[in-house]
Amino acid sequence: MSPQDRRTEAAGSTTPLLLGLAAAIVLVGTSLFGSHLAGTATPPAAAAAVTSTSSTVTANVAAAPASSAKPADVKVADSSSAPAPKPDVNVDELLKPGPLPDNILGDAKAPVTIVEYASMSCPHCARFHKNVFPELKSKYLDTGKARLIFREYPLNPPAQTVAMLARCVGPMRYFAFVGTMFERQDDWLNDDFLANVQSLSKQMGFTDESFKKCITDPELLKGINAVHDGGDKFGVNSTPTFFVNGVKLVTDHEVEIKDFEKAMAPFLKG
Repeated sequence: MSPQDRRTEAAGSTTPLLLGLAAAIVLVGTSLFGSHLAGTATPPAAAAAVTSTSSTVTANVAAAPASSAKPADVKVADSSSAPAPKPDVNVDELLKPGPLPDNILGDAKAPVTIVEYASMSCPHCARFHKNVFPELKSKYLDTGKARLIFREYPLNPPAQTVAMLARCVGPMRYFAFVGTMFERQDDWLNDDFLANVQSLSKQMGFTDESFKKCITDPELLKGINAVHDGGDKFGVNSTPTFFVNGVKLVTDHEVEIKDFEKAMAPFLKG
């Protein structure tokens, strides 16, 4: 075999080998490229789990209502929507002045009228006027929502004497005098009450003469007693007693501002 023929045969025998090697390289490359893609892609099972979790979260979020949302058909109860209670007494008779003119605080056109029967010697009355009355006045009397009619219901001679003196100072200074005497009740209500009351009265404009004239006025005493007896007709037997638009304010404790607010609510709608 000539050298040329040997070269031709060698070349012929090498070709299949080269072709096989090339094919193997292609297969390996394809396998490696496929493995790289497989490493970055989500496996089918994991993808299904993610899809399932995402669906569950979405469903839960959609199902949970917003915390501030309210169903359209839910209405908040209005405490003032209750009908006004029926009065316990004849309101026209209750509001009719007696032989002495009423002392009143607040607007005559107020929708609520509070009638108070009080004794100047009553410690419960004093605590009300010191602790509750200021808030009642600022929130309701001064704003035109209510008015207060204060009536004397003296339980003893000291209360009777102070009630007479309050009348003698006149309507413009009446409530200031009453407030001072309630505020300083502990200073004058004792065995020497007359001397103590006279001393306090002088600080508020009385002289010895005007003081004596006031507390010995028989007509004034008669009027004070008539106001007291008028309270008896409406069932007053203790102090303080309050009527809110004719409804007797009854509690199992000393009256508080919340008691008035509850009693007045049906009359202050809107």
